[in-house]
Amino acid sequence: MQATYPSRVDVVFDAKKALVKDVYATDEFKNVNAIIKRLEGDWYECTIISEIFSENIRVILGPTSNERNVKIWEASIKSDVKLTIVPNSITIEEMGD
Repeated sequence: MQATYPSRVDVVFDAKKALVKDVYATDEFKNVNAIIKRLEGDWYECTIISEIFSENIRVILGPTSNERNVKIWEASIKSDVKLTIVPNSITIEEMGD
């Protein structure tokens, strides 16, 4: 998730092992928690919870390589990756106090 550039939280999920590989957060994201849950078949539920101190956020999704550091996950990779994202499965919720 990105707030005012370069403020962001990056989370790398390892779908092969069903684990959170790494989390990186900057100043506008506090108390970040990332969770991956294996569902039926080859589906996973990935959750990112954070206090966000910004008026606007962008959600950016994509594949990466195991060799990449979490802070540079979005750089292009040279391998074929099968990734399916169901757009209506993405939810953003504002949490109450």
